[in-house]
Amino acid sequence: MERFRFARRGAGAPNGQSFRRPTTCSSPGTAFRFRNGKKTPEPCRGSGFPARTLTVTTPSSDFVRYHPPGLPDAHVLKPIVQISLDLTSIDEALEMADIALRAGVDWLEAGTPLILAEGMHGVRALRRRHPHTPIVADLKTMDGGWLETQMMARAGATHVVVMGQAHRETIELVVRAGKDLGVAVMGDNMGMPDPVEGARLLADLGCDYVIHHIGYDYRTL
Repeated sequence: MERFRFARRGAGAPNGQSFRRPTTCSSPGTAFRFRNGKKTPEPCRGSGFPARTLTVTTPSSDFVRYHPPGLPDAHVLKPIVQISLDLTSIDEALEMADIALRAGVDWLEAGTPLILAEGMHGVRALRRRHPHTPIVADLKTMDGGWLETQMMARAGATHVVVMGQAHRETIELVVRAGKDLGVAVMGDNMGMPDPVEGARLLADLGCDYVIHHIGYDYRTL
């Protein structure tokens, strides 16, 4: 598996100022320097970048991203860091969310344990504390797709998660609700017999994102 390390702008640099951060790539290919929307290719031989440091200026979206050989440029995406708040109380979740965002995390996830323990109240609390941050509601929806999506959208979630093993109709309803309510849909392929075909199915059904998910119990037992 290709391993990537990205340099991107951080929340700590004041607007218009620059900071420096090392960048590396671990496989042969091309790394692109982006500055104010202009792309400049730089070779990467797999042993890391030449000894240098990228200069990044905020608030523009300057960053370096690694381009594996043969991959069309359209498929090279800016990385997003998401933290899963797999906690069981609102107070703990808010404290962890505050720490994560100060550290530069992009998205917050209301994890399944938090939703089971606090329901919509947990999502509402995160939205009140962080009104401009994307919030993923990890419902792992298997049924009742429209209603669950509607509930989380009203609570302030920007993304919901539907399981690939749900009935096709459930996935379609979540996608439809997402479009109507302005919520992005993540399709989770955990437990699907063929994860690659499962990912294709989720994409074909209209999911905005596909999550390749290896379960916690499977990984730890």
